[in-house]
Amino acid sequence: MAHLTPEYAILSEEAITSGLLLGVMMAKARPHEHLPCTGGAIGQGLPVGVGAAIACPDRKVVSVEGDGSAAYTMQALWTMAREKLDVTVVLCANRSYSILKIELARVAPRAQARGRSRCSTSAART
Repeated sequence: MAHLTPEYAILSEEAITSGLLLGVMMAKARPHEHLPCTGGAIGQGLPVGVGAAIACPDRKVVSVEGDGSAAYTMQALWTMAREKLDVTVVLCANRSYSILKIELARVAPRAQARGRSRCSTSAART
């Protein structure tokens, strides 16, 4: 990817688990700007790519997006096409919301230690 990224491109990135090594890979790339995931929310990567393309129409935008994150803001793809924006989308398809599974694994043991099951079904019984 570093070899193919044009000089002064804008890299919009929200590939939480798939893109862990993106910074290492892009270290040898031509000069570019990196707009990383800010954390705390899911679905910002594609819209950031749209915004970058509108703000800097003379620069190539590469949007690296996880498939789980992309599911939240697919309408950004429509906007890219309709507005004829110069955005290349690289979709990392691990076919799961991996970051959500990781976070669930982190909190589930604590919930069990407090005497709670992973999923409460009491609301369904009432």
